[in-house]
Amino acid sequence: MVVTPPKPKRVSQAPRPRAIAAARPPAPAVVQSATSPPSPSPSAAAPAAGPAESRPTPGALPKPPGQTITTVSGERIKNAPAFTVEELLQESPGVSFKQGNGPRDIGISIRGSNARNTFGIRNIVVLEDGFSVTQPDGLSRTDLLDPHAYGAVDVYRGPSSAMFGNYATGGAINFRLWRGDQINGARYGFESGSFGYVNNYAIIGGRTEQAEGTAFMSDVRGDGYISHSAF
Repeated sequence: MVVTPPKPKRVSQAPRPRAIAAARPPAPAVVQSATSPPSPSPSAAAPAAGPAESRPTPGALPKPPGQTITTVSGERIKNAPAFTVEELLQESPGVSFKQGNGPRDIGISIRGSNARNTFGIRNIVVLEDGFSVTQPDGLSRTDLLDPHAYGAVDVYRGPSSAMFGNYATGGAINFRLWRGDQINGARYGFESGSFGYVNNYAIIGGRTEQAEGTAFMSDVRGDGYISHSAF
């Protein structure tokens, strides 16, 4: 007797999908917008820099936070007699003056610094348009400064050695000349007083698109009020 094994039954399989790509998630399409991005609102836009902001003031010094700075305008003595820089700085808070050796030698004290010095200025750096005019030994003089030459004065009150060096333990004073656009022509002045005091001064200035300049000239003389104090 011959025994034949039964044939295996065929298992029906589910039909495969015809479109295989349809079973995969579609790739993200890159869409390019033809319109430009929205422009920022006027409030968010940065303000346009004006002529004063685009061109910094000559001799402008940094004004860090926490530093007490007072600016005195030269307009207050523009049409008034001024013998020394005391007339220009006398309305600045915390600044006091005393007479030095000569008639025009004025000792300047900021918050008590340099209060006991009998000649010139110590512990205070004096600048002219940002350039130091203090001598290498730390002494500054005011008898060679004509107040009519300056359009403004910046007074740095308190220790300022981090900005102006080791001689500025009591502060600093920056005398700023008149700018060319402030003059825009020429000025002439004459003043006289007792003890043979005579001062002839002139200033010319102007500004163009490419340059700006100012020139100051002074002829001052006097006999002084004590012997050997002529200048």
